[in-house]
Amino acid sequence: LPICLNAATVDGTALGGAVTVTVNGVGELTDVKLGDQFAGATAEDIEDLAAGIVVAYRDAKAKADELATQSLGPLAGGFDASGSPFQLGF
Repeated sequence: LPICLNAATVDGTALGGAVTVTVNGVGELTDVKLGDQFAGATAEDIEDLAAGIVVAYRDAKAKADELATQSLGPLAGGFDASGSPFQLGF
């Protein structure tokens, strides 16, 4: 069954689970969760947090891209029009 990519979600994590982001199947960021280790954070902690969010987002986005590829199946590979009577001629 095809998956509705807008409704599907995947999580990405970084910093040993301290940062978790959720994206939908088309890669839109929908949620950010932070671990307790950032309570009372220092400036250095905040820099680590920002970097962790980027890493977690990239992790989740890669999973969303994989989900989209699986959902689209053969459509993701393009369309081979050779032999089709509907060729554009260029």
